[in-house]
Amino acid sequence: MKAYKYGIFSVTLVLCIAEFFWFTTVTGEDKLTQSFMELVDKTERQTLVGLPGVGIIVTANKMYGLKPDELQKSIAQHLKSYHINVFSIDSDQLKETPGGPILSISVDNLEANDMGIIPVSVQVSLREYVQLVRKPQKHIFTDTWSSLKARRIGITTPSSFPETIEKAINDCVDAFVLAYHAANANEIKK
Repeated sequence: MKAYKYGIFSVTLVLCIAEFFWFTTVTGEDKLTQSFMELVDKTERQTLVGLPGVGIIVTANKMYGLKPDELQKSIAQHLKSYHINVFSIDSDQLKETPGGPILSISVDNLEANDMGIIPVSVQVSLREYVQLVRKPQKHIFTDTWSSLKARRIGITTPSSFPETIEKAINDCVDAFVLAYHAANANEIKK
């Protein structure tokens, strides 16, 4: 991944637009938006039913003290503490699991501007190999679960970058954990 440097005006404009869309779609100001969000969450949770475990991939710059390998280990421990199996990326377990499910954690950021502000986004999604209905011999690797609750957009500074990113990742992974447990409540109780 590559970080880009933009002027303060461009970054401020992008953040204002992102905040507007984030606020209007996530806060559910009206009942229609809220009902739609609940339907989307319920539908997306269905893709997690029967999921035996996941591999983990963290895609992030090693900027400002961020250590993707340590984040990956921390996420694995976090998932295991909630009784979600974590498979090594190169393990036979993951290769033998239908779909080869990977929990993908993506951290994107720009370089700090002259004021020391770093725009960042964090997203967590589950990616799997799926079969196309219209062309059954074709398999693609794509998102099978994501949620607005598993996305964060914000700003930070170089000195607080690692802590800010780790908190955002934990919040997003918690959204996955909640969705996973909601989808597999009957199996987990056994």
